[in-house]
Amino acid sequence: GNDGSRQLIQQFTQMGVSSAGSEGRISKLATSVARLAGATGEDAGGLAQGMNQFARATGNINLDPKRYSDLSDSLVRVSKNVGASATDVLAFSKNIAPLAQQAGIGSTGILGISASFAKLGEDGVGASTAISKMMGDMARSVHEGTPEVKNYAEIVVTTAETFKMMYVADPAGPRNKVTESIAKARQGGHRTLAPLGLEGARPQRTPSA
Repeated sequence: GNDGSRQLIQQFTQMGVSSAGSEGRISKLATSVARLAGATGEDAGGLAQGMNQFARATGNINLDPKRYSDLSDSLVRVSKNVGASATDVLAFSKNIAPLAQQAGIGSTGILGISASFAKLGEDGVGASTAISKMMGDMARSVHEGTPEVKNYAEIVVTTAETFKMMYVADPAGPRNKVTESIAKARQGGHRTLAPLGLEGARPQRTPSA
């Protein structure tokens, strides 16, 4: 209702979105969050905070309403597809965003990766640390030709040589594949994670079957 919209507008102002001529922009952002809350059934205040942090972490510093709305639509789609709460996906996304961006993974890719982990009940910090470490190790193993390349290649069911070629051609593709495979593997407590040191950050709760 109007009260909810007013509260959201006030919240955006408190979060430092206000600037000269920003009233229309804040109103559009608040509308996006209200729509997101309606679609997910989650708390609008928490979603607004999460959306702002993630949008800014992925380069939408000034919170452009069109990009913000597109991000909101992607979030609804991803959280529904995976069955994870949008709030949890955002909490995880903001943790891995800086490194994922450097790795060439876009906003939608980050949301997809985050949803896979959020569904397992990850808190976003432990697992995002593991993902950050993995991305750094992966780059180093490809560039320096260390044996770890074989571990990453096995996760996405290919050879070390093919993995290297894929990575050099487009690092974001193999990184996405590895991360998604890891999320699935963690769900089954898969042993392929041991060589990567990623089996430590286990789910906080057991996912329902």
